[in-house]
Amino acid sequence: MAPDDTPDTLTRQFHASLDSARARIAAAAPAARPALEQRLDEVLTSIRHLDPERRDAARLPASSFGVYSQHARDPAGLARLDGPEVRTAVEALLRDTPISADEVMARVRIGAASADLEATWTRKDWEALARAYDLDAPDERSRASARAALEDRFARVSGDLRHLLADAGVVQRAVNEEEAFAQGGSVARVVAERLRDASARAPAFASREEARAFQEEIERRLTPDQIDRLLQGDDGALAEVASEPLDRLQLARAYLEADRATEGSAAHARLLDRLVDAQIDAQRLRHGHALRGAVHG
Repeated sequence: MAPDDTPDTLTRQFHASLDSARARIAAAAPAARPALEQRLDEVLTSIRHLDPERRDAARLPASSFGVYSQHARDPAGLARLDGPEVRTAVEALLRDTPISADEVMARVRIGAASADLEATWTRKDWEALARAYDLDAPDERSRASARAALEDRFARVSGDLRHLLADAGVVQRAVNEEEAFAQGGSVARVVAERLRDASARAPAFASREEARAFQEEIERRLTPDQIDRLLQGDDGALAEVASEPLDRLQLARAYLEADRATEGSAAHARLLDRLVDAQIDAQRLRHGHALRGAVHG
């Protein structure tokens, strides 16, 4: 191995290249970004085994119901996406939001094959809407109120978009999502994969149905004592669900966010603070060789 080819150097070069690619995507026109993001997702999948932070994480397919999922599209109706009626309707739906109609339609046209790409597109919509809300307000009540308002708006926009495209025959109508999760395996594993590189403010779930299925799975896998600990913000209660501390923090905050009664609680706020601190520490150690632990599901 050449002196400049040490593991630390190669890891730094990998992340520098990744950051550069993401910067080029951000600078591209909205309609062009989804194709570039799809290509980046394919490249990252092909070299996943070389990334010390991702090599142990299995690549999960996109959901069967998400509006951006390749699996939710109706092949016979995709041509309608380019028709003036659908475009006009999508533009009208998104007119009062910072979400680009061109970008949304390009995502639907391409379709995400992986959970990673689907989560990236969903998270970008969330982050665009989040700019109008004070999620960092100084008092807990204001933060909780802002987050609840943001979640309601995100749910309305994403739900209306789903119904619009389903009515136009572009995407298939949603099936029973809880049944789909039951057939697809561990919801916790899907959520952990989605949140692994997400910010502490990113949406934990693609739908309320997913949130309910996640909550039910976690409660099936934990003892009553462990559930009580989790409700108090003790992510250690999830030690048998996820071996990596950062995954446990994300899953713990997701569990509290799955129920409106615990979202915004003092335990939830403490978890968010710990998660932010842990993510900052992880960034500082980004070029190290600590492997991500597997989520057992």
